[in-house]
Amino acid sequence: KPIMLCAHLDVVPPITINEYSLIFKIPGQDPKKKPIMLCAHLDVVPAPTNEDYPWVCDPFSGDIVNGIIHGRGAIDNKHNVVGQLGAMEEILRNGDLPKRTTYISMGHDEEIQGFDGAACIARYFKEEKIQFEFILDEGMMIISGAIPGIPKDEHIALVGCVEKGMMCVELSVKGPGGHSSIPPIDQDSPLKVMGKAIVALESNQVPAHFEEGTMFHNTLKELAGDMSFPLNILCSNFWLFGGLFKQILVRASNGAAASVRTTTAVTKVHGGEKYNIIASEVKAIVNHRIHPNDTVQSILDHDRRVINDPRVNLRLLGGRNIIQPSPVTNYKSSNFKLIQDAVQTIFDAKTVPGIMVGNTDTRWYWDLSDQIFRFSPVKLTLMETKMFHGVNEKISTDALSNIVDFYKMLVMTENECSLDALNERSPLVT
Repeated sequence: KPIMLCAHLDVVPPITINEYSLIFKIPGQDPKKKPIMLCAHLDVVPAPTNEDYPWVCDPFSGDIVNGIIHGRGAIDNKHNVVGQLGAMEEILRNGDLPKRTTYISMGHDEEIQGFDGAACIARYFKEEKIQFEFILDEGMMIISGAIPGIPKDEHIALVGCVEKGMMCVELSVKGPGGHSSIPPIDQDSPLKVMGKAIVALESNQVPAHFEEGTMFHNTLKELAGDMSFPLNILCSNFWLFGGLFKQILVRASNGAAASVRTTTAVTKVHGGEKYNIIASEVKAIVNHRIHPNDTVQSILDHDRRVINDPRVNLRLLGGRNIIQPSPVTNYKSSNFKLIQDAVQTIFDAKTVPGIMVGNTDTRWYWDLSDQIFRFSPVKLTLMETKMFHGVNEKISTDALSNIVDFYKMLVMTENECSLDALNERSPLVT
């Protein structure tokens, strides 16, 4: 619906992109300043249920029970949709305007890569020649229990300042096939060859990156003073213990390992049509999430090297199956400090830069700003993050109120110096 501005301004309907995506424009107090953009997505994933993992409430009811809002999208990504629009409604209802002109962009197909939503929103802004002081989209959160050395009940706000890329590699093996009653004794079947290739990939992971300036290195360095012994000593002296700590990280947890290297996951395998026929062709799909210090070609070369079998054909799946790692946002900027200050005020939590291991709509916005942040202002425990795309997704009304307050403070606070004035551009190091 149209969003009401101030009493002295007109009702302004949102711009509609491809029928479902929306762009709201709220004028700022100083129209000469570069605008900012807040982002969220309107779509959600399906909400399957079964006897073993039932939904407590209908996932599309929006039921509020004892101060808890139940439903698919509660934390992915309806909380940001409601939080951003709710914040702006409160500001405008009070007869005020944000410091800078603020755009709120909401795509409708982020869960399927945003080709009809965010991609077209980006095209609109490029055609209008609009650049942003900074962009804030969904991403990392205010998490407890996720970082070793930090008390489990202490929340840390992680703001994604870089995003991993993605690629898919198809493995295929062909053979003569045959009847299962007389399998060959002198050669491997395609299934066996494929099995060896998969084991080789899983057993020889892509080398980790934990050099000075890589993003997870920055994350832990910023948190060193808050950690308990002995991690506070280790993280304060990476010049001495960095190599050792890298080996610890790849074994510490799935999240830590994913933060320091390109991940390898075999997600699809197909071969064989009948129980008594030896498969003549077997295919598998390998999904990599590319660390910013790696490239598509370097990962493809790694796969070929570790498989080391001419019987296995490797094919890079192109088009929509390739997403390059993002540019790096400078977390020393005044815009990052705006987020830090808002988090400290509303949530009483420390804010540090992080690496976003999944993909967001920001992949389409790289040309619109040098400062892109991926952050959802909500407090969760590590266990609660399992609600993402899982059952019983929910959020408290108090948490939603805090999200509104965060966005209000963010757009009503002026940074000390614009990015243009500082001419800040971080090198492509993560």
